Amino acid sequence: MKFHVTGKHAFGASAARGQTFTLAILLGGICACALAEPPVQEGAGENKGTLAGPKVEKAAAKTSLVERDFDGKVRRLEISPEEAAVKLLRLDGRAQSNVNAVIASRARAFDEFVKQNLDLLLKLSTATAANNKQDQGMLLREVYEKAAPIREQGRLLDRITVALPTDQWDEFKNLVEEYYSAVIDEELAAAKKEAENNPQAKKVGRGGIVLKVGFEQFGLDVKRAYERVISDGQGKLDEFVKQLDLSPEQDQKVRKLTTDFAAAHLKEPATAKEKAMLFLAISAELTPEQRGKLLEYTKNNK
Repeated sequence: MKFHVTGKHAFGASAARGQTFTLAILLGGICACALAEPPVQEGAGENKGTLAGPKVEKAAAKTSLVERDFDGKVRRLEISPEEAAVKLLRLDGRAQSNVNAVIASRARAFDEFVKQNLDLLLKLSTATAANNKQDQGMLLREVYEKAAPIREQGRLLDRITVALPTDQWDEFKNLVEEYYSAVIDEELAAAKKEAENNPQAKKVGRGGIVLKVGFEQFGLDVKRAYERVISDGQGKLDEFVKQLDLSPEQDQKVRKLTTDFAAAHLKEPATAKEKAMLFLAISAELTPEQRGKLLEYTKNNK
């Protein structure tokens, strides 16, 4: 079941479809995601000669994060390349535990960032949709400051690397760097083609593409954090609603009340008075028997 925030911190219906995290590309810059460029392979581009003859040996299957669709385009990951690369490694229990701790710590930092900055993210999303460059710049500077706890943690690539056994460092880094290199090369080729077809198009070099890919990845991490925060609230809401055995009409009204309440208090906990007001508003929609269940649930879940 999808959970849509409404009320004070709403991403409205139109925003949810077209604008929700349109800011994804922009947000990446606040972390200054310096993507590691893969090293140039020794001998790359050399003419090996045509007299060497065909190789008889069959190359072993290579483990890689790079997968391509029917058009030859790189399939983008739905999680960070670092997390995806870890899944391809054979880790012992201790190493897996260390890596899990790093990933969980980073997820908590992103979750807290989202909870504390819903208003700011909404403003930036709105400015992006309106193509308001001045507001975008001002809001990005503010987001940059708010994201300090995430930036101070350092790159995920580096943090996971030190959590791994030293004999797996190269394998891990190579998996991540190969994926980023493939994406960057593809984006750069597309940018060059656009520049050739449209003389008015702004020329973008490799550095700009690296930054753009970093933008996109950070935006994806913010989106995932937003979904985690909302999912947690949805689970609690479903548990609460089940206790009351509501009719469809009651369910709709109570869900709106609780959803608006949850959205308004993601950033700061509700006061006792605000909780009491919610209790009274919900009670007004219930039968006497359901009010008894509400009272019992409230007592056990203060």
